[in-house]
Amino acid sequence: MIIGAEIDLTPTPELTPTITPQAILIYVQPQSPVYLVNFLHPELGCKWSGVAGQIFNSMGEPVNGLIVEISGALNGNPFLRLGLSGMSIPIGPGGYEIQLSDKPFDSNNELSLRVFDQDGKQLNETLPLVTYNDCQKNLMIINFSLLNQPLREKTYFPIISR
Repeated sequence: MIIGAEIDLTPTPELTPTITPQAILIYVQPQSPVYLVNFLHPELGCKWSGVAGQIFNSMGEPVNGLIVEISGALNGNPFLRLGLSGMSIPIGPGGYEIQLSDKPFDSNNELSLRVFDQDGKQLNETLPLVTYNDCQKNLMIINFSLLNQPLREKTYFPIISR
C-alpha cells in the first residue's frame, strides 16, 4: 500500500511529426508527357484511356521492378492504380502501363503519378496529371530517367505489330 504518493497530472505535450523531404532520384524526361492515340490496345480504340512509359537508369538502360502509382480522384471517387516497370511488353524494356478508364476524360491535376522502389521509397516528385476527353490523346506517355543521366541518352521505341 502506497500512502502519500504524488501523481503528475501535467499533460505531456504531443509531438508533431516532421516530414523530412526525401532526395529526388528520378526525373521526368523533358519531352514527357506526350499524348497519343491508343496504340497499345488498338482493338479498344477510344474505349481505353491510360498512362504508359519507360524508366531508365543513369546509363540510359531500362529499369525493371519499380512501382508506378497513379492516385487521386476520378469522377469524385478515390482512385488508385499500380504498375510495375518492365511489365509492359508493347512499351518496351523498362515499360509500364496503367489503364485509367474505359474512355478518355478531361481532368486537371485530379490524378498524380509517383514512382517507388521495392522498399516503398518515393523516387520522384509527385507529378500532377492532365488528361483530355479526346480519342487522339487517350494515351499519355511519360518517361523517367535517373539523375546524373549522361548527355548520350538512349531512346527505345516500342515495337508495334499486328
